[in-house]
Amino acid sequence: MRDAIAAFCQNVIAPEARQIDVQARFATCHLAALADIGIMGLSIPVELGGAGLDPYTLFEAVACLVGAALRAVFLAAAQGPDGGHSHAGVRDGAGVSQGIEEGRLMAQLREVFRLACVLALLLVQASVGEAAAVKNTPVAKEPDEPPMLFAIVRSGITGCEPNCPQWISAEGQIMPGTATQFRKILKQVGKMRLPVVINSPGGDVEAALAMGRMIRERKLDVMVGWTLFTGCNPSVKTCRLPREQKGVYAGLAMTSRAYCLSACPFILAAGQKRMLGSGAVLGVHEITTQPVTQRIRYYETYRIINGRKKVLSRKVVSRKNIIGKVTTKLSKPFNRKLRAYLTTMGVDLALLDLLHLAPPSSIHTLTLDELKSTNLVTAYGNASELVSNSLCRATPPADNCKVEKQFAAVAIQPKPLPKVSQPPAAPPSIAKPFPPADSSSGSPMRFSLVRSSALGCEPLCPEWIFADGIITPATPGIFEWFLDKTKSAGLPLVIRSTGGHSAAAMILGRSIRKHGMNTATGAVLFEGCSTSQFPCRSPIDRQGRYRGVVVKENNYCNASCVLMLAGGKRRSVGSNNGIMVQKLLAEEMPAIPNALKISTASSQEADFQRDLGNYLDEMGISRKLMKYTSGAEPAAPHRMIIYELAELRVVTNRVHATSIVNNLVCKASPPADNCIKR
Repeated sequence: MRDAIAAFCQNVIAPEARQIDVQARFATCHLAALADIGIMGLSIPVELGGAGLDPYTLFEAVACLVGAALRAVFLAAAQGPDGGHSHAGVRDGAGVSQGIEEGRLMAQLREVFRLACVLALLLVQASVGEAAAVKNTPVAKEPDEPPMLFAIVRSGITGCEPNCPQWISAEGQIMPGTATQFRKILKQVGKMRLPVVINSPGGDVEAALAMGRMIRERKLDVMVGWTLFTGCNPSVKTCRLPREQKGVYAGLAMTSRAYCLSACPFILAAGQKRMLGSGAVLGVHEITTQPVTQRIRYYETYRIINGRKKVLSRKVVSRKNIIGKVTTKLSKPFNRKLRAYLTTMGVDLALLDLLHLAPPSSIHTLTLDELKSTNLVTAYGNASELVSNSLCRATPPADNCKVEKQFAAVAIQPKPLPKVSQPPAAPPSIAKPFPPADSSSGSPMRFSLVRSSALGCEPLCPEWIFADGIITPATPGIFEWFLDKTKSAGLPLVIRSTGGHSAAAMILGRSIRKHGMNTATGAVLFEGCSTSQFPCRSPIDRQGRYRGVVVKENNYCNASCVLMLAGGKRRSVGSNNGIMVQKLLAEEMPAIPNALKISTASSQEADFQRDLGNYLDEMGISRKLMKYTSGAEPAAPHRMIIYELAELRVVTNRVHATSIVNNLVCKASPPADNCIKR
């Protein structure tokens, strides 16, 4: 956390601190960056999108920010105008130089307090949640997006099959033809009442109203959120769903950083239940209209009979559209239409007045008070309230639960590493129904060689390997190929995974132990990315390394991932770990070229349990772990606390990965083995 804040202070805040202070303004433009490094809204309750932490943690974060500011400014104070070190001694015996240096140092000290105050205001503003600046100053409008894309999605969370919740994903810009596309997806859904998870910058108001009427007619719930597709992604043209999925995708419903802007709130207003997810944003602005008049010219043949004109024929010669000026003044018929729509949906007409708080080029973010007064939102929370597995275990199950005994998801293939030869050909993945426990679908595990981007580490910086994704039968072969091509077997391995193929995880563990590598759980915040974006990576440097820092948020190592973690010579897990274990599946292991082998010739449960016990003995892990990984029936995942992990010898070092890949390990004497000078 300190390294991330130090880089944030040096690279983002420090260059603008003086201007921010002089102008006496809130630095609202940096709030998104604060969210990315994990210190946004620490004291705000979870239901309002914050972290729900106590005031002491907030104070620690403020102190950390100020400490980083002090370090940055004192480093600057130690530099002379020419980039060298300053001297406080008297020059030429005049004493003038000393006075100048002292004056410059005092100016730098004033800059310390200036920067510290700006940082403290930033964090306080993030904690208050509804700062006056955000309420009164419209935020920038989201950039235009591709047209709205619809998909029926089935929960990709482990353990839900065969009865899983489903929903309709609606993401993108609302176009004139979007309502027609929505009608088609509703026809595909049939009589099921699937909630709509929407993420949109807005668009055509008429299309939004048409979609809203269809939603209310079917009494559907609507939530502001987005979908993380764990298998085939509908936005990828090469994605082809297998027949077993019957046009249904696999994914996870997310809410953090989702948005519903411009015309999108009119769709939300139609929901039977209107939910604003944790960390999501609702915004409005003035509606623009542009009158279009069509001028048609005819060639007409007629005859005058008894003083009256009788048309014999008429032929259109030309059509010309006359486009009027864009205006924010609504016509009376359209205004009546909007009022009637909101009244029907049970939303207060005061929402129309809020539209005028921001011009069409900006967005007014609706505050909590405005959401309550307009009744635009009827519930707050996260996606689990609409698409949780528990909804399908209730009696009776929720309306959006559906039993599919043969549902199978196709995982996304990993991209090859740049500028190196391709890995050995992996055997085709065996399509299976969603299992009751471990081999969940998702993006296959990807290995990245990372060099710390923390402030002040160069030229001697820590490096590590980041393993992120689902363990598949092909993963061990790719891992061996990765180590061979990058020559990185001596680096620590930071793991984030929901699990996957159990036999492959044991092969990975043996491979890790063979190379004498250390393992840890954690997530990597790549430069320009967030920890929730699986495929996002920073640009590669000249040595083929990504740049980033290890962070504590968004890290997990579940199910068979624990077997991979067990392969480490030293295994580090912090007290705030996200490790969950449950029954592991006895899955067959296809032959993998150039990979270590494990006895998996038989798919019988007894053989798998024997292999698992032998593996734990080999790795020095207590067999008591099998209490959670074995059993006749799949049980709910068990979250393991740090003391359990230590007692079972799963963990040898009770520290988070941030402690083994930070700058301090390279300043020790001698520096750590993973400190590389470049």
